[in-house]
Amino acid sequence: MHARVNPPHLQIGPVAFALICVFGVVLAVRKFTEFRMGTDPWWAVVLALILIALGFAFIVGGWLWIQREVAIAGGTIVVRRWIEFLRGRPGRVIPIGPGTRISVTSENVRTLLIESNGATEARLTLGYWEPRTTRQLIDALRANHLEFAQYWQGDYPPGV
Repeated sequence: MHARVNPPHLQIGPVAFALICVFGVVLAVRKFTEFRMGTDPWWAVVLALILIALGFAFIVGGWLWIQREVAIAGGTIVVRRWIEFLRGRPGRVIPIGPGTRISVTSENVRTLLIESNGATEARLTLGYWEPRTTRQLIDALRANHLEFAQYWQGDYPPGV
């Protein structure tokens, strides 16, 4: 069975921040066009535009870096960052075998840890995921008959 969990999609936080950046750019450009040359500190508007661009790149780029998708298919688990997806990169392919251990732990809020023969293959924080997406991951692991260690009692972790 093939499952793909948390593929790149729009999320409220980064979209709201992008809209705030657009609003800031519009205000800065509007103020810049109101200046008479040589009379006002035009460099302050240029600096504001540079800071807005850097803030946007840092926040949205960071979000694309920390968010990951997990795909389970054909005896492998593929973990890749959203930025890798946008760049067409394949991500980390982890074969599922007898030495593969999957655990959803309580460290660092919620973490998915995939180990193979005692070495950590992938560690990703699920704390950034929506609760519905974490449920999809757990359901996908169970549907593919992958055993995993869990720290909670019941079907899903607390708060999911």
